[in-house]
Amino acid sequence: MLTYTGHTAAAIELEHGSVLIDPMFGIMLVSERPALTDEVMKAQDFKVFSLFEASDPPEMRRAFQDNTQIYSRLAEPKSFSAYSGDRMVARSSTISVAAFGETVLGARDDSSVDMFAILGAWSDHVGYWYEPVTHFWPVDGRWPGLYELEMTLIDGDGPVLGEPFEVDVTVGGGIALSAEMESKTLRVRYASMSSAVVATSSIGMSGRRIDQVKVRQLGAF
Repeated sequence: MLTYTGHTAAAIELEHGSVLIDPMFGIMLVSERPALTDEVMKAQDFKVFSLFEASDPPEMRRAFQDNTQIYSRLAEPKSFSAYSGDRMVARSSTISVAAFGETVLGARDDSSVDMFAILGAWSDHVGYWYEPVTHFWPVDGRWPGLYELEMTLIDGDGPVLGEPFEVDVTVGGGIALSAEMESKTLRVRYASMSSAVVATSSIGMSGRRIDQVKVRQLGAF
């Protein structure tokens, strides 16, 4: 199974090439490469076919043909695809914070819909989501100092949303100082000269939707 931006389709490796069949959108990809890796998908090293039957009405045929454009998105820098069970990589849009200021993204409304619109696909949640995931959260700071990234989270009754929340946290371009995890809060403090990338990697099958994100500079050095 090949997953990207929350969508899954069936990938089949053949003796001489590989095939992906997407029954939801009526698409088949055919490649001479042995596997449909993320590299292959980004390079668009495949041929795209629209699947429909002779008896299908014209409007269905047109819809399926239009759907072939969906897979062109995999060439975009933030897109990522992987076989089921392999770790996904998700990159949010950059969060900018003024010197000694605070940036607040999203409303405290028990919904992650606005986070999806603000930070992009896959960035409305943190932790395990359909597959093991490593999320990268770039923060554009303007002054050397101590920073804090705080996520207000939404748990739930599902098997993933209900598990005790735990992720591995690292900071690129800075020094991680602390990471506090609760059911409804993730708070990371780090020191950085300016810009940094906070990375959260799912450890087990636990994840949370994101209600709100706050990034603030706490002090200077």
